[in-house]
Amino acid sequence: MIHTPWTVTWDASDTATLTPKLPTLASPMIVPTWTTGQTIPDGVYDYKPPRLESGPDLTKDSLFMFLVVGCPLILFVLICSCVFCCIRSCRKKRRQKKAAIVAATNDAPTSPPK
Repeated sequence: MIHTPWTVTWDASDTATLTPKLPTLASPMIVPTWTTGQTIPDGVYDYKPPRLESGPDLTKDSLFMFLVVGCPLILFVLICSCVFCCIRSCRKKRRQKKAAIVAATNDAPTSPPK
């Protein structure tokens, strides 16, 4: 069974009275562990905002957004338009063919009744 580690915090005014002496932190730092007598080198645990660590924000780049959102959307609309036009053309040809068959059967000579 693993217990949860303790988190220790203190006020800035308490640092003078604490023993052992705490390291001085020059800038906002997140120090995961510290042992007595250990000095913390400058810049090792400095806080860096997550955006700066992960690189530039590509969602603000208009070319990137066009490629990710615009191109698939345009491609989808083009494919749907082609499918719609093909279906409409096939139905029109089918209707014309049926009309030609009906017209041919109506124009066919019938034998006079006896």
